[in-house]
Amino acid sequence: LCDNVLPEKTMPFDLLTVLPTRLDIEVNGFNGGVLNGVPSAYHWYTERYGVKWPCGYDLNISSQGENFIQVDFDTPWCQPESDVVAELSRLFGCTLEHWYAEQGCDFCGWQLYERGELVDVLWGELEWSSPTDDDELPEVTGPAWIVDNVAHYGG
Repeated sequence: LCDNVLPEKTMPFDLLTVLPTRLDIEVNGFNGGVLNGVPSAYHWYTERYGVKWPCGYDLNISSQGENFIQVDFDTPWCQPESDVVAELSRLFGCTLEHWYAEQGCDFCGWQLYERGELVDVLWGELEWSSPTDDDELPEVTGPAWIVDNVAHYGG
């Protein structure tokens, strides 16, 4: 019973440490309504960070070198705004590749940042296999540049 080893987990990647929030936003709360004229945290987060909850999970450094880092992590329903990833690249003065995919909304992409500047981008729709029988589920088959470059396709 006690011999089971728990899987390794990473700490959540708090996007608020990359781009700070505002105190009045946090006091106003996720649904807002506490302070007049101040947006809800929900609206602030989706505009500033691109996600409902500004936190990434299961951070995975898949490749790194002297002056670059390639990471992927999970966020709810969509990728963070490019401002967040650009700021992370700028803070560390590094090249950063950001791969993302979301099967529920059928999109994927890749972004390359150099010292805070977005220098290249790919974006597309996920491509799917056609199941041949009722027991088979469709699988992501493309685009070729996304296959094997993300841990999973979200959803």
